[in-house]
Amino acid sequence: MMIKTFSILFISITVLLFACNKTDTSMPLPKLNLADTAETISTLDSTSFGVYKAVLAGNTGRVKIYVNNGDAIVKAYLWLDSLSDTLTSPQSFTPGQSISSAVFAGRISGFHLSADADGNNALIENIFVSGHSNVAGAVAHENSDMQVTCYESTFTGTEKGNFNFIRYGSNVSGVAINSNGLIYSGAGFITGKVFSIQMNGTATTFQGGLDTTGDYYSGSWNATTGLSGVFSGKRTL
Repeated sequence: MMIKTFSILFISITVLLFACNKTDTSMPLPKLNLADTAETISTLDSTSFGVYKAVLAGNTGRVKIYVNNGDAIVKAYLWLDSLSDTLTSPQSFTPGQSISSAVFAGRISGFHLSADADGNNALIENIFVSGHSNVAGAVAHENSDMQVTCYESTFTGTEKGNFNFIRYGSNVSGVAINSNGLIYSGAGFITGKVFSIQMNGTATTFQGGLDTTGDYYSGSWNATTGLSGVFSGKRTL
């Protein structure tokens, strides 16, 4: 459930690789008002300090986490469905050391964050959000030369729900929840604008392609059990 700087709860979806352009008309989609550069300062690259970003399933959301990014601020911002929250941590963090189940708590939400001393193998777990009984996430540590971007989408077909993923370098990790509340997660790779994510413990694959802006995407999901469908979404962080 962990790769490089992210971790997730696996859903049961295998991703097949195929490029798909979400823009079906000659009218260009509007550019989203999102940052184009990483926020972690360069002196914190390959440390447990800096910025982490996560996607959530349960139903759909994202998190941005600051851990002493050149200052003494430890804070997180969470958005899930129509809810939003600001979280803080009472724990102290030491440069050059790993983070072990650091508690972040807010008004309506909370989670634990862990990461190696170099920021790798980040994990977000024990996620609680008011009104949601089952929430899972995928998280990655951002370096100054490797921005982490978050994407959220819906999938339909023989099953339906939300499929969200993180991109960092040539890696992608995803988490999904279906209409029955079952959560799955997995990891894969992106080459150019084409990505593929295989969900852990299942025979399901999500395969898709980003459009020319890199902000919108679409694709198809496919399982060896015969389940299949499509998905589409956009970058949200």
